[in-house]
Amino acid sequence: MATDYAAKWVRGGTPFSFSSPYEIARVEADKAEYSIPTATAALTDGEYQNNAYLTGRVIQFGGFLIGSSSQDLRDKWDTLSAAIAGRTEGKFYKHSDRYVSGRIVNLSREEDEGLNYLRWSVAIRCSDPYYYDDTTNLQILSSGANAVTVGGGYPAAPVLTFAVSSAGTPGSYFQVTADSGQYFRVAPATIGTAVVDCRQGLVYRYYTGTPTVSYDATNDFSGSFLEQGLPANGSLTLSNIGTPGVILTQTRLTWQKRYLGG
Repeated sequence: MATDYAAKWVRGGTPFSFSSPYEIARVEADKAEYSIPTATAALTDGEYQNNAYLTGRVIQFGGFLIGSSSQDLRDKWDTLSAAIAGRTEGKFYKHSDRYVSGRIVNLSREEDEGLNYLRWSVAIRCSDPYYYDDTTNLQILSSGANAVTVGGGYPAAPVLTFAVSSAGTPGSYFQVTADSGQYFRVAPATIGTAVVDCRQGLVYRYYTGTPTVSYDATNDFSGSFLEQGLPANGSLTLSNIGTPGVILTQTRLTWQKRYLGG
């Protein structure tokens, strides 16, 4: 794993490195807080609490620019603002191996009149609070229990891709169960590829044809999206219900390691 401090902003595949003369001098905020829905308890003390969820992450950092002249300072500011300002989402790296996705919501500067020096500040709003490893992991699952070594600093949200060669008899389905007890079932309507994206909360299918067609397959799905995630070391159990049941020629599990810090 990388240990270097190599902060950068990447948008549209174009990286901008916060290296000299754009070094980050301070990180003023980098936090994601838990939100706990509550309700008052009638005729008694206390409250009811529902499951806690992380809200979006806010990152704020800044640095200094020093110019050899007022024009040089202006040129450096123009380079910085052109590289990171914009409406579309990008990836912020504190180190070279982990990123968090977000949008720039503030880019500001403070300067003293007559001095070739300014303080700059950037704020990033991230709807997804997690830092992700820059690589994607792949494991092929077989029927029954599968040991999965996920790693990371927080349970991962996987994507599972199922190659369906037969949908089986009506009422047939396959089921994936995690150690937490959470599970989901998919009853495919046709042959093709079924994808369950637990990170985005999406189910979609591609069926073999000319041309290949993709459609929302939420109606094929029941259970939960394993939002509790996969622990660092655990297992997933793949089972098949029906006679004859769904025939899977391959089941692919992919995930990125997740962290609460960069």
